[in-house]
Amino acid sequence: MANDTPVADSAPQAPEKKKKMSFLEKKEYDGILDKIAEVEEKIEQTEAQMSKAGSDFDKLQELTDQIDAYTVEYDELIERWSYLQELAEA
Repeated sequence: MANDTPVADSAPQAPEKKKKMSFLEKKEYDGILDKIAEVEEKIEQTEAQMSKAGSDFDKLQELTDQIDAYTVEYDELIERWSYLQELAEA
């Protein structure tokens, strides 16, 4: 009679290698929080300008476009920081 139970691989699997941070990634990690703070400051300043712009539609549109661009940059920096943080903890 045939045995229906699966047979476990007898070959040991190599342990998963944790990726180390490269020199450039370490340098980037060391400065990324400063970049994030700069973008946050730009967003705050632009929001303050928006509140002063009143009903100047053209100025408000320009400032809204700037905030959108800063928000995209901020999101990218946060995503990159998260990745680098994981490497740093490895």
